[in-house]
Amino acid sequence: MKEIKCTIIQDLLPLYADNVVSEDTKQMVDEHLNHCDVCRQEYEMLKMTLYVPIETNTSLLKRFNSSWLRKKMIIVLSSVVATTLILFGLFTFVLYYEKTIPYSPELFEVEEIEDQLFVHYYGHTYQQLNMTGPMLVEVAGEEKYVSFVYYVESIAHSSAKNMFNSKLSNQDYRSVIPDSQLVEEVYYAEFDSGEIGNWEKVLEDAVLIWQRT
Repeated sequence: MKEIKCTIIQDLLPLYADNVVSEDTKQMVDEHLNHCDVCRQEYEMLKMTLYVPIETNTSLLKRFNSSWLRKKMIIVLSSVVATTLILFGLFTFVLYYEKTIPYSPELFEVEEIEDQLFVHYYGHTYQQLNMTGPMLVEVAGEEKYVSFVYYVESIAHSSAKNMFNSKLSNQDYRSVIPDSQLVEEVYYAEFDSGEIGNWEKVLEDAVLIWQRT
């Protein structure tokens, strides 16, 4: 049998690798590859070129898609958590951040009715009233029973918010001062738990809003 040239075999190798040659051609290529190392190496390289990169690329694509999906989910979940925390923090700040309402004669008044002292607040709204009963405090060298009051607001209750709501009107919030019969003076002054018992210090920044005559 006449020897087939390697160039002819190598031209047939792509078809041979895809198994689209006739049985006679396949037998001819098989016999040639059995004794031709050059063509056999060419065939092995052709198989690697045809099959390995395709499988590798598919695997890489799957891994890339899976990795991108995980990263996308992490980004979305992180954004949701961050947004939730920001909104929760903002809500907490707006609702619970306290600020003392500054004293103004138009907003605050103390009135005595039948031996009871009432403190009036003529504002839209407020969050909390802080008040003491009669405390024995030295005032200008004289001991007197005085009461301290002050109102606080949060951002949710602030007058700045109410400016944008024209439907709101000023109210008369009235509260009775405990043991009113003993009280000689009422002061508007901010105080905290650390200053309880040191009322002379609180008195330094206090505003006298009522005095028994």
